[in-house]
Amino acid sequence: MMTQNPQEAQLKEVVEKLERSLLTPVISGELVSWVTTVQDGADELDEQIRPFLEVLHAEYKQIVKADSELMSRVEQLVAEEKKMLLALEAFRCDLHQLAERAPTVFSDEAKVADERKKVEKQGTDILIQIKRQQTAVATWLSEADYRDRGPVD
Repeated sequence: MMTQNPQEAQLKEVVEKLERSLLTPVISGELVSWVTTVQDGADELDEQIRPFLEVLHAEYKQIVKADSELMSRVEQLVAEEKKMLLALEAFRCDLHQLAERAPTVFSDEAKVADERKKVEKQGTDILIQIKRQQTAVATWLSEADYRDRGPVD
C-alpha cells in the first residue's frame, strides 16, 4: 500500500473540511456563519492546491518518462488542472460576493438562496474535480509503469 505524501495528506484534510462545510445545511439565521466556514475552507484549499499540484507535476514527468505514448493523457491532465484552477477562482469570487450580501439579508435569506446553491455546487464540483484528477494521475502512473506493450516489453 502506498503512503500519502505530506501534500496529499494535507489536501485530503482540507478537501474533507470544505466538503463538510459545503454539505452542512444552512440553519435559518446562520447564513453568515455558513459562508464564513465555507470561506475558511476555500482559503485553505487555495493555499494547499498549488503545493499539491507541484507533486502532480512530478508525477506527470514520471508518466511520460515511463511511457512517452501517454503524453496525450498528461496533456489532458494539465488541461483539466487549468480548468480546475479557473473554477476554484470563480468559486472563491462568487463566495466572496455571497459573503458581502449575506449580512444584509438576515431576515430574508431566501433572497440569496440561488447564490448560495450556486456556490455550494461550484464548491462540490471542484472537490470532485480534485478527486478525479488524483484518480486519473494514479491510473496513468500505474499504466505507465505496468502497461503490457506486447512483444515490445
